[in-house]
Amino acid sequence: MEFKITSLDDIVEHCVDNRGKTCPTTEKENEYLPLIATNCINDERLYPELLKTRSIDEETYLNWFRSHPEPGDIIFVNKGTPGKTAFVPEKVNFCIAQDMVALRVKSEYYNRYIYAVLNDPKVRDQIDNMQVGTLIPHFKKTDFKNLKLKIITNISKQKKIGDFYFNICKKIELNYNTIEKLQQVSQTLFKHWFIDFEFPNEEGNPYKSSGGEMVESELGEIPEGWVSSNISEVCLLNKGSYSKKDGWSFINYLDTSSITNNSITNIQLIDVEKEKVPSRAKRKILPNDIVYSTVRPNQYHYGLIKDPLPNMLASTGFTVIRSNSEYPNDLIYMWLTQKEMTKHLQSVAEQSTSAYPSVKADDIGKLKILIPSKNLIKKLNDIICKNHNQIWNYQQENKKLSELRDTLLPKLLSGEIEILDNLEV
Repeated sequence: MEFKITSLDDIVEHCVDNRGKTCPTTEKENEYLPLIATNCINDERLYPELLKTRSIDEETYLNWFRSHPEPGDIIFVNKGTPGKTAFVPEKVNFCIAQDMVALRVKSEYYNRYIYAVLNDPKVRDQIDNMQVGTLIPHFKKTDFKNLKLKIITNISKQKKIGDFYFNICKKIELNYNTIEKLQQVSQTLFKHWFIDFEFPNEEGNPYKSSGGEMVESELGEIPEGWVSSNISEVCLLNKGSYSKKDGWSFINYLDTSSITNNSITNIQLIDVEKEKVPSRAKRKILPNDIVYSTVRPNQYHYGLIKDPLPNMLASTGFTVIRSNSEYPNDLIYMWLTQKEMTKHLQSVAEQSTSAYPSVKADDIGKLKILIPSKNLIKKLNDIICKNHNQIWNYQQENKKLSELRDTLLPKLLSGEIEILDNLEV
């Protein structure tokens, strides 16, 4: 297999670069197109995520920008976390300005292959070593000529590697999309039934809008027969702590920064006999436990652990919540992740006297939830639990796909292994 060394600058035909001045945005949501920022570029996602974006109007889109990304371009982050990349999809539903550029590859190179090369750990190391700035890392566009890439000269081999890498990323992306849809369905249904009280009545019609009986409570009007309760009345908080007496030879440790909005990014495997166990690795996790970070609730460091790893411990920075009643954890999790709950806990955290805005387990235990009939709990939980189980399974599949992708990429790019002609992802 033949290679050549060339610079990123020599590979790029056109660079979409709108940096240098602040793009005018509008306060109106969904005005014309979202303007993405570097927080929208995630190494685990093939395409940019539209997270906390601002909007631009049509006039700005047509006249302010120098140029726009096209399908197949590669977005390259210059500032903050230099080197992070994303692929521009067939339908371009965003625009870019500050802190990133979009690279259009010359026709003699395969764009998916170059996308793979830019995600090679060796290339990322180069970028890390070339960046400037102490507070905010910055990779200068003028350094594209100094970023050296080892490129396979055979275009058909480029296509094999590029398509293989792209298709794994695409499968991961599709799984993420399915996860997001399942989350949306669960949230919509939970709100419709347990917040808006439009669960099916005996005739199958929406309860409240069909004249269902409502009664006063400390939480306002609720359906007749429902009662309010503290979470501590239906759940155990921080039940079960690890000690050396357990005699575990290894620990799977979950830190608060390693889970966000029910997505785990890292679990640390610790050999108890050879490594020091973090002092905060204390809270035992059982199947279906909820972990909820007590620091800065508005950072969403929480999740529902459907199938924990053996000897799994959570940091003492979490409150571990476990149902001790007929009220299932899947529905407790839905209550805890409502926007109103997050806002309330954040306001409590901001009044704390600790070094960081934080809440206590008791603050979570005092949260009020509503308890309907056992039959209604079962009906909704059958749906929500099924969705959560599917979400967990897709997350585990993505973990395996990511590991496969990241293990094979350096070997494919170096020529150590080759892709068979009939191999499909």
